[in-house]
Amino acid sequence: MSVGQDLYTWLAAEGSITALVSTRIYPQVLPQGTTVPALAYEAEAANSVRTLGNDSSSNQAELSVRVWSDRMLEAWDIADTIRAALDEFSGVFGAATADIVQFETQFDLPPDEDTNRRGVEQRYRVTYS
Repeated sequence: MSVGQDLYTWLAAEGSITALVSTRIYPQVLPQGTTVPALAYEAEAANSVRTLGNDSSSNQAELSVRVWSDRMLEAWDIADTIRAALDEFSGVFGAATADIVQFETQFDLPPDEDTNRRGVEQRYRVTYS
């Protein structure tokens, strides 16, 4: 299983998140016509962690979660809920075990040109095995 699939599994199992977006969690982009609020997620730059003289079974990846809504305040609220659940998380993470998930940054996205939806993107770094 890829770390992207692990992120999906974790998001879909986290009750505080699904209470707000239900099952509307998609890889990379929202399908056309998706009801909001909804999430798009992505895993980028997965790399092995190596220490001096030792190979490691740990990996690191950069994760991004984008929240889309018709209202910016709702997008911010959902982003806050995701951060509260995911930042500093360690434990079962899909088929992997997260040693630590660390929040890195958050920023507002430009309104979607077609739908005028509002978005927030968060980036995290996960160390996992």
